[in-house]
Amino acid sequence: MPSPPQDDHRAKSRSAPSAEDAGAEDLRKRLTDEYKILQDKMDKIGGFRFTIKGWSVTAVIAATAAASTVRSLLTTATISFGLAALLVFFFFFEMEQVRLSWLFGNRARRLEDAFIRMDRPRSKLQRPFPVPYIANEVVMAARGARRRTAADPPRRILWRNADIYFYVVLLFLALMPLAPHYAQIGERMIQLSVALRHAVRPDASSGGAKK
Repeated sequence: MPSPPQDDHRAKSRSAPSAEDAGAEDLRKRLTDEYKILQDKMDKIGGFRFTIKGWSVTAVIAATAAASTVRSLLTTATISFGLAALLVFFFFFEMEQVRLSWLFGNRARRLEDAFIRMDRPRSKLQRPFPVPYIANEVVMAARGARRRTAADPPRRILWRNADIYFYVVLLFLALMPLAPHYAQIGERMIQLSVALRHAVRPDASSGGAKK
């Protein structure tokens, strides 16, 4: 005996996935792909930060050794201050990597929270979750780099996570070759002070003569 048409329609509706389930599955897939990309990016940032530190240590060792064998104050000062400028650049470069890692980490935590809400569809904590937009967050953060936003980490945490004390030690070592030249540096500072005084006095005398 053939089954009624209504029973066939109900069986098909039960077996075929609904449009809502298909949309939720597609969203989960996209969020999973984004989560994997974020984890890969954070791993690469960690490796790149280690590379930056290696560059910094190598530059300090090489430049300090070269500056220690030079007797000329001008050459030593050029090497030391050039190395100091390079270390400052490396520090701010690593600080930018820390800021991006913080941004990616916040997004990854939001994705983990979204997965929990998807696994509990009837939970009271369920609320709409935006589609993947980490690229938009990075672009907006780059545009608003000059003004701090809520997505940026606190400056104290940013500097600490960028290992500022590590770079302070390297900066101290970079300026160490100048220590044996402290007498010459003192003489040059005195000469510079006297030259500045002589440069100012003619203006004062000419101003008094006009009066």
